[in-house]
Amino acid sequence: MDGQLEFVLGDESGTVDKGDVLLAPPGGRHGLKNASSEPRRIMFIFPTTNVQRVYL
Repeated sequence: MDGQLEFVLGDESGTVDKGDVLLAPPGGRHGLKNASSEPRRIMFIFPTTNVQRVYL
């Protein structure tokens, strides 16, 4: 991650910053939000080729 982002992971929420890592287990509620006006960069790694997107 490059810059600060707000996160939701299950019942937890908070902020993550440059160099932090989040692990989102399958089936769990998770999300990121850029609350600033500056662009942010994120790298996602999926341990499967069967990526499923579900929007809440």
